[in-house]
Amino acid sequence: MTSKEKTHEVKRISIKLEDWQNLGKKLYGDDIENWKFKCPACGRIASGKEFKEAGATPDDMYQCCISRFKNDSDCKWCAWGLFDICKIRVIAPNVDHEVPVFEFADAKEEDYENDR
Repeated sequence: MTSKEKTHEVKRISIKLEDWQNLGKKLYGDDIENWKFKCPACGRIASGKEFKEAGATPDDMYQCCISRFKNDSDCKWCAWGLFDICKIRVIAPNVDHEVPVFEFADAKEEDYENDR
């Protein structure tokens, strides 16, 4: 690679499902409608309540930009798209791969490390 070539490398953080859920509760409480996620593409932050009001499912809030449902911007990013830029990977039981998810809006990188 020459000095003019650039690569975009994302540091991945893997976290068990239970630890990820506990971090969400620690940040926002038990009601998932209060949980907030940040789109890795546009940076937009949306809560579970906003997703519900937009007609989305609970699973959408941590894997889709709210704009996919509100149609109020050009961002339609989703975690399962062609290009994977999600830093966080959830290790779920009975799933043969790590699930990419958006970051919690109010979490720092070390929060994911500390909740393991």
